[in-house]
Amino acid sequence: MNRIKNNNNITVAHRFNKVADQFESIIDDYSVSRRHEIVLPLLCGKVLITGCGTKSFESKKSTLSLIYMDIAYNMCRMVKKKSHTAICGDAEMLPFSNHSLDHIVSLEMVYYLNQPNRFFNESYRTLKPGGLMMVSSFNQRLVWYDRIIRRLLRICSIGPHYFDDPVKRFFYKDELIKMMINHGFQIDCSRSLLIVPFRKMKFLDEQLEKTFFKHFAMFHMIIARKPHDTIIIN
Repeated sequence: MNRIKNNNNITVAHRFNKVADQFESIIDDYSVSRRHEIVLPLLCGKVLITGCGTKSFESKKSTLSLIYMDIAYNMCRMVKKKSHTAICGDAEMLPFSNHSLDHIVSLEMVYYLNQPNRFFNESYRTLKPGGLMMVSSFNQRLVWYDRIIRRLLRICSIGPHYFDDPVKRFFYKDELIKMMINHGFQIDCSRSLLIVPFRKMKFLDEQLEKTFFKHFAMFHMIIARKPHDTIIIN
């Protein structure tokens, strides 16, 4: 099923289509694994992974049914090669009925969207009451890192994850929280991730995330819930 109709988001699709075959070699595996470590234990039932890329979740839970979704067709093609369910579509127009999903996961996707509010509205619509919405975003406070350091590393061909992606704008943590609350979500918790972005220094990284330095972490993780007392009208 193809639900891509937003021409602005199609620009993102074209860029990621070009890197799908080598995507897992150009992303930072450590940062991905840290996000997965937080999200995976919470997942059960029917779960939508939006902006999935090609990095799949490793789980042996028999109660877990994962649906991977990306606007880039080649990303979906790579996911299907791993025998996963994949849908090519626009996160601003989710192809699911009301109250049909147990959880929605959006890791490093929201800042590519033309209209993020439409995505949160669609997520609220398709989640069951009590369902979790898990969102991560690069920290707008560290935009200088993305604009200067990443650009320099790309030019010098240093590092595996510095390709020129079409980011519209990152978010501050409070912005994301406010946006999700405005769409009816209740915030369960928030996390700040990656201050020292190296796997060999994971212990130090995790300790610093509990201190004042968390304000300068690279990523936010917001976990919110659609209230249980939501009135369902079919």
